Amino acid sequence: LTERLRELEQEGILQRDVDASVIPPRVSYRLTEKGRDLQPVLEAIQAWGLKYGDNVVATCLGKGLNLCFSCPVRES
Repeated sequence: LTERLRELEQEGILQRDVDASVIPPRVSYRLTEKGRDLQPVLEAIQAWGLKYGDNVVATCLGKGLNLCFSCPVRES
C-alpha cells in the first residue's frame, strides 16, 4: 500500500498531508485536480464492474471485488 500511495503521489494524483501536531504524526491523502479528473474513468470502470463484476474475483483473496470512491474517515 505504501508503495502504491507513493507512486500515486509522484504521479501527481494524490497529495500527502502530514499533521505533525499529534503523536504519532497523522498522515492523510487527498486527490489532486489530476486525480479528480480520473473520476469519469473510475465511473466507467464501476459501470463495467456492475455489469460483469459477478465474475471478477481477487485471486489472491478468492473473494469478489468492491469499488468505492471514498473511504470512511477513521475517528481518533
